[in-house]
Amino acid sequence: MSTRGQVNLNYYQQKMKEIEEYDLDYDLRGRTGVCFQRGKEIIKLYYRPIIEEIKCDMSKYHSSNIGFPKYYIKKESKYYAEIMDYYPYKMIFYAFDEKNNKIDLLIKNYKLIYEEICKFPNIYMKDLDFFGNILYDEQKGFHLIDTTDWIDEEWSCTETINARMINKALFNAIKLYLYGDIDDMEFSHDISSLYNGIRTTNRGKELLEVLQGTLNNTYDFIAFLNAYKEVIKESYNNSIETTEEMKKYIKIMKNS
Repeated sequence: MSTRGQVNLNYYQQKMKEIEEYDLDYDLRGRTGVCFQRGKEIIKLYYRPIIEEIKCDMSKYHSSNIGFPKYYIKKESKYYAEIMDYYPYKMIFYAFDEKNNKIDLLIKNYKLIYEEICKFPNIYMKDLDFFGNILYDEQKGFHLIDTTDWIDEEWSCTETINARMINKALFNAIKLYLYGDIDDMEFSHDISSLYNGIRTTNRGKELLEVLQGTLNNTYDFIAFLNAYKEVIKESYNNSIETTEEMKKYIKIMKNS
């Protein structure tokens, strides 16, 4: 068994068992395992050991913005846990709610994380379309976590798939922030029936087209942010700078 970092596997396995039995509200649990913070590290124990033959070893990859494992805990050709750096940042949905969260910095940081994921064209970044795996800080940018099920098999369209997934995740996060917990049917009704005040403007049409595209699985996070800003400028003669200001204009646009 790997002893790097002196991780007491038995201790954390017992902690995981206690959490599963008695602490259903424990925050650091996911689909594949339970996480524990230890100083500047995260120890993730898998619910079930993963056979070596079917596990892609992500510890050979390195990035300051992607939570690749630093190393694994292995025993008898099975992976039991992974150890990665701890990122002290908020999940993207909660980051949107921060006061003075600047749109221009959001766009800048998106471009940086997009460039980062493009450095790994051979990796299929499974579950990247789940915004719970995306953390954000204005100064430190985006950070991606949960690489457990990522696959380092190169396909012809891997980069395109990864880009689409992060755009989908970010749009769904800001959609939830701006519109609340609205399903696709309600969202489609809003797009087709409301927003009359902006429908006849060039920027308004552009924004509505971007929104409509998401219902057909076409996501462009940056196009949405830019179109939104320009609609407010064109239709209401006002400049917005933060996500908080974006939210204030949702009802205004619907009712105008």
